[in-house]
Amino acid sequence: MDPGDEKANAEIKREVNSVGSVQSTVQEARNRENSKKDVGIAATKKGELSVVLILVTVASCLISVQHGYNLWVLRNTIGMVQYIPYLTAPFHYLSRKVALFITNFSTIIFAVVMAFSLSIHSRGYIIFSRLCSGISTGICFCVGPLYLGEISPRSLRGGIIMTHHLFYLFGFLVAQILCLQEVLGTGKGFPTLIKLFGVMPLLQLPLLPFLPESPRYLLIQKKDEESSRQALKKLRNRNYVEDEIEELHQEDIVEKSEKNMKPLKLLYSKKLRRQVIAIIVLMVGQQFDGNSVILVAYYKGCRFLLLIGFGVSSFICVLLTVAMEMQSAVPEMRYFSVILIYIFLFAHVIGPGPLPIVLVVELFLQSSRSSATVIAQVLHWLLFFIVALILLYIEIHIGPYSLIFFCPFGFAIFIYIFKFIPETRNRTFVEIRGKVTTRKPRRVHFKMQSSK
Repeated sequence: MDPGDEKANAEIKREVNSVGSVQSTVQEARNRENSKKDVGIAATKKGELSVVLILVTVASCLISVQHGYNLWVLRNTIGMVQYIPYLTAPFHYLSRKVALFITNFSTIIFAVVMAFSLSIHSRGYIIFSRLCSGISTGICFCVGPLYLGEISPRSLRGGIIMTHHLFYLFGFLVAQILCLQEVLGTGKGFPTLIKLFGVMPLLQLPLLPFLPESPRYLLIQKKDEESSRQALKKLRNRNYVEDEIEELHQEDIVEKSEKNMKPLKLLYSKKLRRQVIAIIVLMVGQQFDGNSVILVAYYKGCRFLLLIGFGVSSFICVLLTVAMEMQSAVPEMRYFSVILIYIFLFAHVIGPGPLPIVLVVELFLQSSRSSATVIAQVLHWLLFFIVALILLYIEIHIGPYSLIFFCPFGFAIFIYIFKFIPETRNRTFVEIRGKVTTRKPRRVHFKMQSSK
């Protein structure tokens, strides 16, 4: 063979081997990427609960303990009628971390104002202090669930949002114990109770700089995909988060017509009217059903628990009215009444108590979610105020039959939930929107940027 031909053949073999090597390298890279993707998707399906996510949840809920404590102390020591919080913060344009900072500072200001009330004996000053409390509480009840809902994986979203309610009730419990006459529930102990108003914000404030910003806020509202990716990696404790990044892009595309959705604009939006009606109905049901004193775990989906809660509590109202009426003739009925009361409370806390705010977060997309939360909380406290006034007159005129007044509301809301509220558990916000509008959400495909 000609030496020139041998040299050419050798060159061809080297090129073939090189191409084969490149193809092999590319295939290996693809296999590794697919493996990472499978692991990431599997982790998402399992509802990965990382240590970082737990710590962030607990740190962001500390302020809820303070507000539960403050509300109980003010309501049971000062004896004033419950207030309506004035929610004025423009949450749509604020980052979630900034809103948490505002919550802490407003709570600290309220604590200082209340501390001065110990020496300033003025009815006007007390009303002013309650106004400060209303503002800080209103911000907390909007920002807390909003932030938790946006940082949590969809399979754990309901339970993580309800953590806010759990910490709030824990604050109630602490206040109830401290307000006992054997502890600090006396005139001499009242100044000490007031001085404890600023404990939790002072503990939470140093932790806030270490909390990650909401990935949804970063990508959808700030258009900062890389920062959103880094926040997700930190919260999920894994490097592959492209599945959730794609989910955020899908939500961004679907909600393009809902940008700059302020509360008043949301109320007049025909496109979101069904969701607005849903949160109004749920907030009415929450206040016209009973009072929550404890919290149980997030077992099933929101819709299932709401149906159980409203159905059982409405039925118990009827039975409890009959039992209370028969106590004069049958003294043993008082024990049956106690059992019914505990069943009623259990039914309330697995559904109507904590879950309406979960659905407020889940029924709306990013740009309209904060405005919906503001509307829901204003309605919540307004109805709380109205119910407190109504009960004063109902109990005077109809006595033990006052529970019957709430039954029609419970049964009507049960029917509404059964017909119009979709199940939201383990669904993306875009999928939930598709269920609410009865249209299958359109999935848009686009080329993802590779993570560094």
